Amino acid sequence: MKFGCTELTAIDTEQVWLIFSPEDEQQAWPQDGQYSYEAAYWNAYLNRLCLNAFMSWLKEYLEFTEPLEVWPSEDEFPKLWELVNGTAIQLGETRIVVIPSEAVDIEEFCVQQEWIDIPSWVANYYVLVQVNPDNRWLRVLGYATHQMLKQNGKYNKITRTYSLEREDLIEDLNVMWMAREFCRDEKAKVEPLPKLSLVEVRKLVEQLKQPFWCSPRLSVEFKEWGALLADEHSRQELYNCLLRDRAVVATESITTTVTADIVPSSELVNLSQWFQRNFEKSWRSIEELLGPRESNLAFAFRGNPRFKEPTSEQTPAIPALIELLHGEPDEEKRLKAAECLGAIAPGNKDAITTLIELLNTSHDKWTKYQATESLGRIGFGNPEAIAALTKLLHSSKDDDLRWQAALSLGQLDPSHPKAGVGRGRHIDLGMQLGGHPVALLVAIAGEEDEEVGVLLRVRPTGGEIYLPAGLELIVLDESGEVFEQAQARSADNWIQLQFSVGVGDRFSVKVVLGDASHTEEFGV
Repeated sequence: MKFGCTELTAIDTEQVWLIFSPEDEQQAWPQDGQYSYEAAYWNAYLNRLCLNAFMSWLKEYLEFTEPLEVWPSEDEFPKLWELVNGTAIQLGETRIVVIPSEAVDIEEFCVQQEWIDIPSWVANYYVLVQVNPDNRWLRVLGYATHQMLKQNGKYNKITRTYSLEREDLIEDLNVMWMAREFCRDEKAKVEPLPKLSLVEVRKLVEQLKQPFWCSPRLSVEFKEWGALLADEHSRQELYNCLLRDRAVVATESITTTVTADIVPSSELVNLSQWFQRNFEKSWRSIEELLGPRESNLAFAFRGNPRFKEPTSEQTPAIPALIELLHGEPDEEKRLKAAECLGAIAPGNKDAITTLIELLNTSHDKWTKYQATESLGRIGFGNPEAIAALTKLLHSSKDDDLRWQAALSLGQLDPSHPKAGVGRGRHIDLGMQLGGHPVALLVAIAGEEDEEVGVLLRVRPTGGEIYLPAGLELIVLDESGEVFEQAQARSADNWIQLQFSVGVGDRFSVKVVLGDASHTEEFGV
């Protein structure tokens, strides 16, 4: 790890900035077979980056007489990162939990309930670390005590997290080191958890079997879940079960797809319900599916919009970006500026007006595409933005632009008759893909004469850049006849198909690689 990056500390001298090398990045990536679903690999990667950087910084810059160790042990990390976010460090009698966050605009510090309410997991301090994998830096944003989170934090029953506003964190870590000496007990009271019998553990483990793309942490009551995780042997049994089930699913996938041509993987997906924002459980927003880092690459298929006011450190950048868009002739720079506005200027009327102007003045397709995507992020409820996107839908002859306009319109005005909506899910073709699934993204939008436009895209996940050559995307009608298909070449980032269907129509979508295939059935 490298420390003391001049350019970063020039931005903010009050906080600790750490940068990591490509070698550090490589060392942090988990080994194959350590986790049962894609998001867990990424969670482990982020936690390992934070742990290595923070531990190195502690050892290099601070002098402690007590031993500095990880908790509970290195061997336990895969079992924890399979299920929760965060890493614990033990410094003598003091425990510090490091929580990584990939979010660009962090307004809240969220800590999962396991770290707060499992008595044996409780820490003295919780440190928030912002991670930027693309630019290879980490920033320590501050810390909170257990008392602060437990007594003053906002508890979310749905996500089972305690959260504090970022402004409530203590930024200066020197305060934490001093508090260790004078405020030994910064923990709030925590209720004990029940003891589980062997029969209860095995029953719970059986109940917690889940598809391998998500953690089962919200599937049972917290008292049972916390008691299960608190015991090392029970935790091990759950971890083994999840890994074993993944291997079984992968094997069954190959066996089934070799012997059958079309095997529906689930019940009929009712696309008409998507317009009402009623989604099947297995179809998720792209941020949930791929994580924030990759969601921007996926046609901006998002769920409900989450708009936040720009922070004070971002606000001065907005006028500079607007000025650049007005005067910069380089389309690549204009595209980047439009992308930045979409990230930091929610609700900013000047930014919205500038992006609308860019739609009308730019002759570059991808600059206009980015302006359209950014409007969907920042213009919620804005009538000018809605009118501009509606106009683009009617006037543009470019299918990519029209689809992005429909999707952005769906974010700004979900009730608009031309609004688009999209969801996605992982597709696993077993050993044919080496255990790394691809994602199937589906978007729909209203068209004339009660027709529904459908856009399908298959893209790689898990950090892969290209699809495997020969991967096919096939659409079949109700009789099983092929009416649309596409095939990936040697360096394709994605393949896609678009078509229209009528109300009452049904069709199947098939993803095929070699002898393996996965089929989804849809109705309108």
